[in-house]
Amino acid sequence: MATIHPSNSTSPPRRTSEVIPEQARKLTMWSWIMLAVAVASTIVAAVLGYAFMALLDVAEGDVLTSAGLAGWAAMLVVLAVQATPLAIGTLLGGRATKAGGGGSAAAACIANALLLAFVVFTAAVTMLAA
Repeated sequence: MATIHPSNSTSPPRRTSEVIPEQARKLTMWSWIMLAVAVASTIVAAVLGYAFMALLDVAEGDVLTSAGLAGWAAMLVVLAVQATPLAIGTLLGGRATKAGGGGSAAAACIANALLLAFVVFTAAVTMLAA
């Protein structure tokens, strides 16, 4: 009886560790970094929102959109400041996943996308509450 040696089999060789291409690794890293940037941009957006409230004479407890068209514009600026890093992180994570970044790239993409959806949804609810 003949024995089958691994070198004679038709199956591809098994990898013991996954090698991530350099571009995918960099894109994944930047996608994760965008989450930290999003924290900083949220702080900047909050300060900017309070500054707009003072400029537009919006009472505490009211939303920016209660100030009319200028309030809507201010709210959209605040939303853009807060959401831009998350949108960039989502795009970078998606590119990293396509480039072979594996689970970490997919997780970075999903984390950015979920937070972006939360920020946009929360802003939409706030804008419509006025």
